[in-house]
Amino acid sequence: MLTLFLGVTGMLSLAMGWLAWQLIAQDRALAVQRAQERLDNAAETAVAVLRRGVDEITQRLDTLSKLPPGLAPAEFTAQASAVGDDAALILPGDRTFDVWPAGRLVYYPPSALTRNSPDSTVAAFAPGEELEFQRHDLAGALRVFDPLTRSANPQLRAGALVRIARIWSRLHKPDRALDAYEQLAGLGATPAEEMPAGLLARYGRCLVLQESGRTEDLGREAAALERDLTAGAWQLTQAEYEFYQAQARGWQPATRVAKPKTAPRASEQLSAAVAAIWSEWETARGSATPATGSRLVPADGADVLVVWRNTAGRMAALVGGTRFIDARFAEPGQIALTRYRVRLILVDANGRTSSGASPAANSPAGDLEARDPAGSPAGDGRQVQRAAADTGLPWSVRIIDTDPGAEVALTATRRHVVLAGLVTLILFVLAGGTFIVRAVNRELEVSRLQTDFVAAVSHEFRTPLTSMRQVSELLLEGRVPEARREEYYRMQQHDSQRLQRLVESLLDFGRMESGAQEYRLEPVDVTALVRTLADEFSSGVAAAGYRVETTLQSEGTRVSADREALGRAIWNLLDNAVKYSPSHKTVWLTTAVTGDSVTVSVRDRGVGVPPEDHRRIFDKFARGANAATIGAKGTGLGLAMVQHIAGAHGGNVHVDSTLGEGSTFTITLPAAK
Repeated sequence: MLTLFLGVTGMLSLAMGWLAWQLIAQDRALAVQRAQERLDNAAETAVAVLRRGVDEITQRLDTLSKLPPGLAPAEFTAQASAVGDDAALILPGDRTFDVWPAGRLVYYPPSALTRNSPDSTVAAFAPGEELEFQRHDLAGALRVFDPLTRSANPQLRAGALVRIARIWSRLHKPDRALDAYEQLAGLGATPAEEMPAGLLARYGRCLVLQESGRTEDLGREAAALERDLTAGAWQLTQAEYEFYQAQARGWQPATRVAKPKTAPRASEQLSAAVAAIWSEWETARGSATPATGSRLVPADGADVLVVWRNTAGRMAALVGGTRFIDARFAEPGQIALTRYRVRLILVDANGRTSSGASPAANSPAGDLEARDPAGSPAGDGRQVQRAAADTGLPWSVRIIDTDPGAEVALTATRRHVVLAGLVTLILFVLAGGTFIVRAVNRELEVSRLQTDFVAAVSHEFRTPLTSMRQVSELLLEGRVPEARREEYYRMQQHDSQRLQRLVESLLDFGRMESGAQEYRLEPVDVTALVRTLADEFSSGVAAAGYRVETTLQSEGTRVSADREALGRAIWNLLDNAVKYSPSHKTVWLTTAVTGDSVTVSVRDRGVGVPPEDHRRIFDKFARGANAATIGAKGTGLGLAMVQHIAGAHGGNVHVDSTLGEGSTFTITLPAAK
């Protein structure tokens, strides 16, 4: 039975475990699939948001490109206020272009600059320059250049002021030179020797102040020159801008320069991007230019977005730097992806991030560490990417999972249920196996006890029957003298009484087990009953040398009991005491009253009962482990009957025993009211 149970439950457990494992594996696969679907949906949403942003810019440029030339500047000025401080609108023309807002670019492509040739003013300045350089007549040169400062031609005025300031500087008249440069600054962008008059005025004043040793004034003038350069006050080439910028920064004291320039400014990046794209437009001039387009242009270590619209040969374009890309594309895209729990990164064709949203911006894609908005590593790096060639966007769109465990967490409940079921099944198998093992062992023990009981009963019956048979044969054969016949008859009577008690014990125990035993309860004087039992039992065991000592402290105390049943219980205790005391021939029988209870105790100084047998000896057919050691005979029913009788009278029985020192069995009964 045990093998069959373990085999069936083991196969069932294995099958359930395999099914549970498959279910957990499927849940994990489903969680991974759902996570991938979430990333794919996020990528499609991001592409849609970014494409919508590009389309909005293209529509605005389409409107601007269709405006008549007279209305375009005003409309560009109005639209430029909405593009932010990191973008510019470009209106290309014939060999040049216009920029809005004004001053957004700090330098221009050389081919886009239109500067008047100095040939138109050479003749006017020739006499003065001859006096200055060939005859070294500086005063005469001043008299020649002075009338030109009042000319109606601004280029003549600008050129004359440049020469006058130079001469005053050579004459070591710094104040007069500074005044001349001050007048020159008022001409602003008027070309003077192909350079803006305002720039030459600022630069010249710095030179004069440097030569004069006026360090503090030089620092202020150099700072003003740098501010004008960074504000895009003049149209310069990149080389010119960088030269004057370096000069201005070099003239400023270290305490006035906040920090060394560590990265290009936004205006410089826009200028670099416009210079790069302008060269391409110049190269493609006359060929078929795409009507609409957008691309990223590398500029000073950053990517600048260029979007253009060409309508009937008239082009309008927008250039936007890193902050513009973040504000118009990366941030709206990230907001749209909030519910997907992902991170959006825009990647250029070289695998570098184009948006400033990532803390690892401008790092190679292979080294990019995606991070969530809090700055911690973005999960296990699961990501998807949509290439620019597939989306039609200027960037490739990369989506990085910032919550990779979300789908797994959703399946955790089911996984826990499955695991709990497996644990329950295992516990059931263990509990069932334990129960069956105990049941089988109990049945085997009961079977063994029954076998021992049959053997013991047979032995108990055989001994008096053998004695009675021998005595009967002797009496029938007349081999017993007349004087001893009474003794033999008494022996037969003793054996027959022993058989009768044994049979009655078996019958009574059978009735007790079946619940058919009836007890006739009546007031019984415990002291009188115990004294009578002690006398009868003593006469029976006196021949074997045993004696019973009584201590009766319950004189006159009554209990409600069946006299015969209670007497049998006490008799069984006395009989056990004699059986298990082969070396000590004295048995003590005591009664006492404790509160509302009466106790009857039987004590011996026999072999004792092992602690592990204190409970078991009250089971039917059970006998102490030391019974076989001393050869004690019995059926194993005596103590079971005592316990049953005591319980039927509302009392109990317990044992106190020390191995090798004897035992005390005590029946406790409630005293009668």
